[in-house]
Amino acid sequence: MPPKTDSIQPRPTAPVDYVTCVGLQAGHVPGHAILRGIDLALSPGMALWIVGSSGVGKSLLLSCLMGHMAAESGDVRLFGAPIATQAQRLAARARIGFVAQHPIMSDQESVQANIALAARTGLGSANVAPT
Repeated sequence: MPPKTDSIQPRPTAPVDYVTCVGLQAGHVPGHAILRGIDLALSPGMALWIVGSSGVGKSLLLSCLMGHMAAESGDVRLFGAPIATQAQRLAARARIGFVAQHPIMSDQESVQANIALAARTGLGSANVAPT
C-alpha cells in the first residue's frame, strides 16, 4: 500500500535574520576608518540600541545596514539577501524604512506621523499602516 501523502509535512525553515553584517568597514577620516570590523545579526523579535557620542558612526552604521550607503568592505545582508550592489541596495530599500535625524521631525508628533511626513516630503519612503 502506498504511503499517505497527507501525512508528509514540509520541513520547517530556519528564520532568516532581518539584518546581518560581518566585518563591516565604512567611512573614513584622515588616518582611520570610522566603522571597523562590525559584526551583528538581528533576528525577528530582537531590539538593538545604538548609543554613542556625536561623530562615532551611529548614523553611518544604520545607513550601511539599510542600504543607503555602500560598505567599503564586509558582508551586509537584509532578509538574507546581499546588498553589495546598487541594484541590491535599491531592492532592499523597498522592504525597509529608515528615518534619520532631520530637523523636519517633530517631537510633538507620533513616530508614525513623523515617518509619514518623511515619506510625503521626499526625505524617505515608508509604508505606514493606519492606526
